[in-house]
Amino acid sequence: MSDKDDYISRQAAIDTIMGQPPEPHYPSWYAAQIEKLPAAQPDHVADSDKKVSISCGRENDLISRQAAIDALARMMPHAYTPDGSHPSDEEIFRAQEIFADCIEALEILPSAQPEIIHCGECIYYDPPHVEKEDARYEYSEMPKEAFDVLGTGLVSMEYGVNIGGRCCVDYYCKSYSDDKRVYVREDNYCGRAERRTDETD
Repeated sequence: MSDKDDYISRQAAIDTIMGQPPEPHYPSWYAAQIEKLPAAQPDHVADSDKKVSISCGRENDLISRQAAIDALARMMPHAYTPDGSHPSDEEIFRAQEIFADCIEALEILPSAQPEIIHCGECIYYDPPHVEKEDARYEYSEMPKEAFDVLGTGLVSMEYGVNIGGRCCVDYYCKSYSDDKRVYVREDNYCGRAERRTDETD
């Protein structure tokens, strides 16, 4: 896969090809090839250290644009170069035209690479804080003497309990009887994130 390659929605590619002129049924053959291509996930999705387990599966089935084009290229009729004298030359010419149209359509198809929203940017992210006697305190609210002498940035036990950053996407789900909040880092991400805006702050 080249550095310039990107990812497209498998269904969008199939829909695009099936929208081409049907004669002589070559678009359906192309679509069948694309259907069999393995999904091509962006490199950052393979980073298991940052992609947390609450992703709940893939929202989009993505394929490499170049792999789709290469699959179509392998189906190009190439037994001989039509010169108009063979009975099937007209069909070969038509198949070549359809193929060219399909390639052009795939070239201009918008990329389907998903946007990555990190936990620190998500509306479901509960940032690190201190809890004591059912009260919540931001670290910025704690006095200087509350922090331990080791420089960890955490407060001593007498000042409260240090709570790490958590994902609360399932916290309010009524079907769960226990606490489903998950500890995450700000640079983690998953497929259920929603970007925090000025209105959601």
